[in-house]
Amino acid sequence: MSSEVPQDPFQELAGHITSSLGEAVTGHATVQGQFILNIKRDDLLTVLTFLRDDPKTRCEQLIDICGVDLPERAERFDVVYQLLSLAHNHRIRVKVTAGEETLDAIATAPVGSQDRPAQPVSITSVTVTEA
Repeated sequence: MSSEVPQDPFQELAGHITSSLGEAVTGHATVQGQFILNIKRDDLLTVLTFLRDDPKTRCEQLIDICGVDLPERAERFDVVYQLLSLAHNHRIRVKVTAGEETLDAIATAPVGSQDRPAQPVSITSVTVTEA
């Protein structure tokens, strides 16, 4: 019987992302099998574009955008992007913090509604606008 601690399945991917994006990444963790990437708000579009286009990540689908309100913090909101790579069968959760200001971000039309333009999404006081 082995007493080895299981290795983080995202360790190699985390190393690749952090070395490629440098200071844009403020932290990362794997929680309950979910890889979480914390990034600087100003680098959001750069990071999302990298995660979509890089051959080792290939996150082709934005599954969800949600918000978390933590009123005890100065930047009280986390805006969370759930990304999916069909090619690699993994998900990446990207988190940015925001105060009560506008956060420029990517918005997409729902799947199957290609003829309908994307609509801005409001998360409490954080307004997510189409980039």
